[in-house]
Amino acid sequence: LLIIEPTSQAVIAITFANYMLQPVFPTCQSPYSANRLIAAACICLLTFVNCAYVKWGTRVQDIFTYAKVLALIAVIIAGLVKICQGHSQHFENSFEGSSYNPGDIALALYSALFSYSGWDTLNFVTEEMKNAERNLPLAIAISMPIVTIIYLLTKIGRA
Repeated sequence: LLIIEPTSQAVIAITFANYMLQPVFPTCQSPYSANRLIAAACICLLTFVNCAYVKWGTRVQDIFTYAKVLALIAVIIAGLVKICQGHSQHFENSFEGSSYNPGDIALALYSALFSYSGWDTLNFVTEEMKNAERNLPLAIAISMPIVTIIYLLTKIGRA
């Protein structure tokens, strides 16, 4: 836990920094140090907000969650519009060139786990939940299908 969580946060911060710098450096790769500095600044800012103001941390997390879900819904809608217009050539021979190597399949499944990583964090907040015996299984049972549907539709919409 001491290794996995900070590492995951570092990966997310570096990915965020890459996307933030991509418009600034459209024709070349952004500087290594700039990526790392922006990632470190994001981690420091979010750590400060979460430590200093718990309510603000909750609000920031809520805002980012809503923004992410709205962006995914926009991708889904745009993709479904294109599919309805007849642009379905990406679904022809969808699995052509796919690897059936067990190592590649395991890597794909492991990479997909990143999308569903929130379920295990629910166990850490059971002391803070009201009626955890009822609400924890309910939260898992509702959130997992929603995340699965959103990500599957996003994948279809991007095709």
